[in-house]
Amino acid sequence: MEKHPLNPMTDASLPRLLAAQTPKAIGYLDLSIIQHGVEAVTHALNLSQSEGRPTM
Repeated sequence: MEKHPLNPMTDASLPRLLAAQTPKAIGYLDLSIIQHGVEAVTHALNLSQSEGRPTM
């Protein structure tokens, strides 16, 4: 995608790409959290929401 003739992808960071498209704060859930299971993911999502980043 980096060399796509119409829409070259110059940044692979999904949070930054989404942030450019919305005024909402964007959160990020790292793979290491997901690998720790449902409770870790639930905790991380709740924490992100409480910090004002409801969009993941």
